[in-house]
Amino acid sequence: MVFENFPERVNVELLLELADKDDVAGIFAEELAEAIAKNFDNIPENVMSELLLKFAEKDGAAKAIAHVVADKFEAIPENVRTELLFKLAENDSAAGGVAKAIAYNFDKLPENIRNLLFKLAENDSTASKVAHVVAHNKLNKIDEDVRNKLLLKLAEKDNVNWDIAYVVADKFNKLPENIRNELLLKTPNKDVVSLYVKWINELKYPNSTIFRNLSVALPELDRMCSLLDIGETIKEECAHLYREATDKGFVKGRSIESVIGAIIFYVTRNKGEPRTLEEIAEKSRRSKKEIGRSYKHVLNSMNLKPPKTNIEDYISFYAAKLGISNTAEEEAQKILNEAKKYGITAGRGPSGVAGAIISLACEQIREEFPKKELLDLVGITISTLHSRHDEIKSKIKEKAK
Repeated sequence: MVFENFPERVNVELLLELADKDDVAGIFAEELAEAIAKNFDNIPENVMSELLLKFAEKDGAAKAIAHVVADKFEAIPENVRTELLFKLAENDSAAGGVAKAIAYNFDKLPENIRNLLFKLAENDSTASKVAHVVAHNKLNKIDEDVRNKLLLKLAEKDNVNWDIAYVVADKFNKLPENIRNELLLKTPNKDVVSLYVKWINELKYPNSTIFRNLSVALPELDRMCSLLDIGETIKEECAHLYREATDKGFVKGRSIESVIGAIIFYVTRNKGEPRTLEEIAEKSRRSKKEIGRSYKHVLNSMNLKPPKTNIEDYISFYAAKLGISNTAEEEAQKILNEAKKYGITAGRGPSGVAGAIISLACEQIREEFPKKELLDLVGITISTLHSRHDEIKSKIKEKAK
């Protein structure tokens, strides 16, 4: 959609018309926001305000509009700007732009707008965006006391480790000692943050290729581990493995997200806390196929042996996640032993088999379990679960005759 090919009047009319269509703004969000930004000075103020407010309500366009607000902050009427910031702050995807707009103009804003930063910092989904703006941007107008309060609040989140580490390393001599110590004490991932601080100090040239790569990859690792409920020990091992792959140049030609996903897949399986490719793909915003290719690449390039697929580990892990009773887990292990004895599990994916066996075990002892949560963990549909459940049940019954 090339707006520049149309007369200016038609451009504005098109934008206004599209703003009223629920299904269009999301599809062309980037182009629409670009069109608004390019025509900003040529569109009447009242029309521009209407466009911004309308597009801010569209999920697909909110992120782009937030960046327009940040970039054109002074040119937007104060009342419209205030409404936009409050509106956009409700949309997680717009958090980065909102944080940027507030941080850049902090000294000019009323307290109720400033407090949006704290609101975003409290939200697990948006905390990392605030942390990045607070930690890295040289254009911040946030005063020192507010910055320190924000950092202390953010330090409690488990998906902002890189940004907290960056602040500690980069501003070590500028941070008050009590703030520095409290930042390290408050973080739930002390070992990971300490590791990141060490690496940042090692990479003395912030513009180095490795530093730039890690500054994108490790926040992504933080985000993924937070979403997948992965603990500090496994996260640290993933970080070490990614750093090794980066140092040796094995990441080149691959998307950071897919390599992070591949490493999480490898390490969690290796540690007996497996996450499925489906689960990782959903959280990483990369396809299962792409992560699978990166997984093979990581194994081959780093001479790693594929972890053994142990169904027992999957059952134990799923049982803990689902909160089923010890009796149900023991019953599941008994069913697994029978299934193995009769060769029923051969050639089957361990996660799907484990899920079906847990379902069967709970059925046999008449224990309720969260079926939807099991489906999400295993990464299969309800029909597939029922099919495998029935197959294992019938084959064990048949073989036992």
